[in-house]
Amino acid sequence: MKYSDVLFFIKYPYASGIIATVWIGSTFMLFKSNTLEPLPVIIVNLAVTWLISWLSYRSK
Repeated sequence: MKYSDVLFFIKYPYASGIIATVWIGSTFMLFKSNTLEPLPVIIVNLAVTWLISWLSYRSK
């Protein structure tokens, strides 16, 4: 097996930036809000991250 066989190929290169922005923005939101629960925010972030990753990254 060659090294290039196990690498992921990026369809949309800005997807990593979008995922990072989602997590960083949610972190700031949690620090600013007194009433926001962390667990639902984390679950939504996980779902959004999975969806963006599924759409943006593909294996060869």
